[in-house]
Amino acid sequence: DTGVQPDHPMLANSLDVLGYDFVDNDLAPDEEANGLDDDGDGRVDELYGHGTHVAGIVHLVAPDARLLPLRVLNSDGRGNNFRTASAIVYATHRGADAINLSLGTPHPSALLREVVGEAAQLSVVVVGAAGNLNTDAKQYPAAEACAIAVTSVNARDKKSSFANYGDWIGVAAPGENIYSTFPIDGYAWWSGTSMATPFVAGQAALLRGANPQLTLDELGLLIGGTTASLDRKNLAFRGQLGEGRIDLFASLESLVADTWPTPERNVFAGCNH
Repeated sequence: DTGVQPDHPMLANSLDVLGYDFVDNDLAPDEEANGLDDDGDGRVDELYGHGTHVAGIVHLVAPDARLLPLRVLNSDGRGNNFRTASAIVYATHRGADAINLSLGTPHPSALLREVVGEAAQLSVVVVGAAGNLNTDAKQYPAAEACAIAVTSVNARDKKSSFANYGDWIGVAAPGENIYSTFPIDGYAWWSGTSMATPFVAGQAALLRGANPQLTLDELGLLIGGTTASLDRKNLAFRGQLGEGRIDLFASLESLVADTWPTPERNVFAGCNH
């Protein structure tokens, strides 16, 4: 993401020292404001704090999880596929159970498809943001078969006005007015599929914490098969919001009770790993 505040009081004890900054190519993946309008939209450092906010959501869902911060975006959210792919490989080979990608591009990438597939072969759950353009256009790497594309709903389970949709979506999660960690030593509200995505990455971490031996397909089944249907509350988007809105308690209950959902609700069903 954009990095993380390393000494944030809520996160400091959960951060792994093996993090890396793929923007500056150093060992300090900290949030950095550069004071520039890198994308030409008239706003300076518009995504400063994004990574810290996302990290706080994972920590909220899975407080015992170790967080491996990898900076691939600058403070305006600019990056490239090579950095993202390098970070996925880095995380995969350092034993990550889940990789959160609150970022995306509308352009398919053979490189991203390859590294996401390699992660899946090692049972790493890759979770990606579906995008905030209110369109059914695919975002990558979220739309890859071996990743989970996450869209956003509000507190009433209605699709967020900004959230992308389509038959390529895996699941939905809360993504509006999410309160989480923010630099420096603070907290902030933020909305976006970027905020919905770490709820699912955190869910994967929570399930793996309960049973480290879970396979990718078992995780895909627990995440996708225990969702709450969104069709009745989103008639215009029936079948376009994935399996439904995630349910953390239901997925843990299914795991503990050894009651498995039906195979067709596995969000990794199309992934040949």
